[in-house]
Order: sequence, then structure tokens, then C-alpha cells
Amino acid sequence: MNLKHIITVLILSFFVCSAASAETANKDLPTKGELTDFTESISFMYDFTASASAHSEEEHPTWKWDLWTYEDGNKSKNVISFYYTDPESQKGYGSIYYDENGEIVKSMCGVNYELYESYRGKEPVEEEKIIEDTSERETIEEEIEEEVKQEDELEEDETIIKIEYTKNDLKKMDNKERWGLIKDIYHALFGE
Repeated sequence: MNLKHIITVLILSFFVCSAASAETANKDLPTKGELTDFTESISFMYDFTASASAHSEEEHPTWKWDLWTYEDGNKSKNVISFYYTDPESQKGYGSIYYDENGEIVKSMCGVNYELYESYRGKEPVEEEKIIEDTSERETIEEEIEEEVKQEDELEEDETIIKIEYTKNDLKKMDNKERWGLIKDIYHALFGE
């Protein structure tokens, strides 16, 4: 691999990573059915919100939820909101709120809820692909060996270019001299 290829690969990698990070995080949310199946399966002794958040983190770490608190008379109560994919929604997701008893909260109007914990989910861990076919494994091993060999050859052929110009030196140059410098650097890097 020559330097031109390396630079191209780095630039393409940057754009691919940027595009991947810009994807919506809703892809890791459950469907409404998966969410209700999950919440119905949770057994709890005292507080559904604590049990549901712990079980979700353990069993479905990519799911998102929020814990809320509100005052009901002299008592502070908790609510958990889970989020699910909803292609019909403009936002692309919906939410279901559960109280401490595991009951769905029908209306949140007129109640002053305060967010006290927000779980944004963890990035999904991609499992390594296990290559069962030995011929495919051998081909991949050969490709890796070839890449390592090419990288070793590249390291032997590397040329270090050291250009020492200060900002003032560049300011003193006219455009023709700057273009000449740029051409020299280009030729040194790409040999063209």
C-alpha cells in the first residue's frame, strides 16, 4: 500500500465512521410487543421501577429508559418510561410509563414529573464471526499475511520528509513560491 492509498483509506474511514455515528439510535429499541412482553415478565417485591431498570440493563442493555419522580401528597413516587420503535410516529419512537406497581400510567397531565435518571443504552456488542469453513479461514489467513508483508515492505521504503517553515516564512512567500512548495511536497509524497 502506498501513501496515497493510506490517505484515501483514512479519509474514507473518517466518512464511514461519521455516517455510522449519525445513524438514529432508535434501531436498538424494542418493538412495543417486545417491550410489553418484557415488562409483563418482571417479578418484583417492592418497586417495579427499580426491578424493571435493573432487569433491562442486564437483559436488554441497548434499550433506553428514564426514571421519574413526583410528589403525591406527602409521598414521593417513582415512574419508569421505556421507549420502543414506532414507525408511525414522527419521532420514530413511542413510550410507555409504568408506576411503582407495574401498572401503565394512562395520563401524565397535571402532574409535575422530575427526571432523576436517564439510561441511554449501551452500544451493542458485535459477536465475532466464527469461520467454520477451513478453506475460507485459510484464504483470510493468507490475505492477512500478504497485508503484513506489504506493510513491512512499505516501512522499509518510507521516506521522511522534514519541512521547516515558520508562519512568517510562509507569509513572506508569494503565491508562486507557495504553489512550488506544495508541488514539491506532493511529488515527495506521491512520486509523480
